[in-house]
Amino acid sequence: MLQRTISYTDFNGRNRVQEFYFHLNKAEIAELAYSERGGLKRYLQDIVESENAGAVLATFRKIITVSVGKKDEGGNLFMKSEEITNNFLRSNAFEELFIELVSDPEKMVQFIRGIIPADMLADVEPEDKHEYSTSELRAMTDEAFFAAVGTDESKWTREILIMAFKRRNARAA
Repeated sequence: MLQRTISYTDFNGRNRVQEFYFHLNKAEIAELAYSERGGLKRYLQDIVESENAGAVLATFRKIITVSVGKKDEGGNLFMKSEEITNNFLRSNAFEELFIELVSDPEKMVQFIRGIIPADMLADVEPEDKHEYSTSELRAMTDEAFFAAVGTDESKWTREILIMAFKRRNARAA
């Protein structure tokens, strides 16, 4: 569970500081994992790698929406309801949190890590990608090259596209 203190101005112009809680339990994570093609880990990796800002924002809003809730006084229950979610989404607190997180990818990652149970982090953490030099990529076998850069050409940089084109031409010659 993640507890966040959010400072915001309410609709009466008063400055407020309020505690909010966010959590995804294992069942919710399983639902997200099976509702997304490739599972939750792939889903989160796609968010991190996406250059489609609209998709990133919509996905992150979904994550906030399904994770916001309230804990009971005894700490035994984490309650979620349509009312709790809607009240948060309609507040300026949501706006403050959302803008803060989407403006800083590292804060976004930290938020996601904070709402996932610690014993499940390894299951959803995006893999660290090794950065290969141009000479390393050129020296690789085709199999290693495509394992390193992926097979989705739409995600390749211009440099990778040129390198892949040269590889194809070299094989054809």
